[in-house]
Amino acid sequence: MVSRYNASWIIGRPVVYVVLDVFSRMIVGLYVGLEGPSWEGARQALLNAFSDKTTFCASHGISIEPDDWPCAHLPQELCADRGEMLGLAAESIVSGLGITLAIAPPYRPDWKAVVESRFRLLNQLSQIHWTPGGVAERVKERGDRDYRLDATLDLGEFTQIMIKSVIHHNHHREQPDLLNQDMIRSGIAPTPLAMWNWGIDHGFGTPNEQVRELVYLHLMARSSGTMQAGGLYFEGMYYVCVDGNEEARYSRARAKGREKVDVWYHPTDPGTVWLRAVDKSLKRYVLRNTEERYFGRRLEEIQDMLVLTKNTPPERKYSAMASKVRLDAHIQATVADATASKRDGDFPSTKAARLAGIRQNRTAERNAERLRAAGKELPHEITPAPTPTSTKQTAEIFGERSGEVISILSRLSRNDNE
Repeated sequence: MVSRYNASWIIGRPVVYVVLDVFSRMIVGLYVGLEGPSWEGARQALLNAFSDKTTFCASHGISIEPDDWPCAHLPQELCADRGEMLGLAAESIVSGLGITLAIAPPYRPDWKAVVESRFRLLNQLSQIHWTPGGVAERVKERGDRDYRLDATLDLGEFTQIMIKSVIHHNHHREQPDLLNQDMIRSGIAPTPLAMWNWGIDHGFGTPNEQVRELVYLHLMARSSGTMQAGGLYFEGMYYVCVDGNEEARYSRARAKGREKVDVWYHPTDPGTVWLRAVDKSLKRYVLRNTEERYFGRRLEEIQDMLVLTKNTPPERKYSAMASKVRLDAHIQATVADATASKRDGDFPSTKAARLAGIRQNRTAERNAERLRAAGKELPHEITPAPTPTSTKQTAEIFGERSGEVISILSRLSRNDNE
């Protein structure tokens, strides 16, 4: 696949997790991303399985009705592979949600045949192996073109294909062998959606209902952020509270320094994160308007983009180095010319005399700059206004005749006033 930020960035093959209802073969959860194979990817697939699908599909530009994918339920039992779910993190999370965890034993692939067959089916439905950059089931021979160079789809486009493939499977995949006598008597179609709805209507499975915030706390990823004067800072992005009641917290961070906080987030949609309030409720934070370049992107894509944009290509490094050499040479030449001109100039013999008219010189130069900016012609000679000279400065400049000079200046001033 390629990056949504820049199609020339190849990001490798995606990771796909599905959550399947054993009774109806309904695909109830889906994760497509770059996390895994790991517990993190499995966690996100479970969160998707337990969440509303209309919102999920809408976030990927697909509009569905609630009845098209009516799956937002917590199961009574979860059967999973040893790799992702064998660990204290997985066990504590599912037990906290009232779910019994069943781990498939080693060397028993037959226990996972249902899920494995869904992957084969999704490969066929989505035609992924025929898309540019897809991997065919054959050994690459020497001299063959590297399939990664043909990568065309980005993560968003690939996810759309997988969502539509799942919906097609749920609606149209017929498995008549799964029908029991009651289903046959009811005349339902042998599709996952029809069998799912029939099972819900006939009370198959006790509902496992949990508070939505509890589900989020158990299944959303958690990491650290900092509360700063500009808002919540997390993974290189700034967030603000939706209800706007956190100004006091921002001010405290401005006055006393940054505050470290726990952040709950969904890696597939980092546009929204949550903080736990004092009353144990979850406060919702959204990306600040200044963070426009992160809108609609997944966390993996944002992290890749930040790394790739910080890595300067060799040609740009060479160009910057050559430009810096030219800049240094120009600066040195300009300073050398100015030094030579200063050396050849006619300046007062004392430091005090040179420093006496700085303010007037500055005013004259500023007026000249204003004329240049206005496109007006400059006078042939710009003379600074006379400097009001103090007795001490006059003595330093004119020495023994300072008294005579002061007297002359005073008479000239009186004559001007008259």
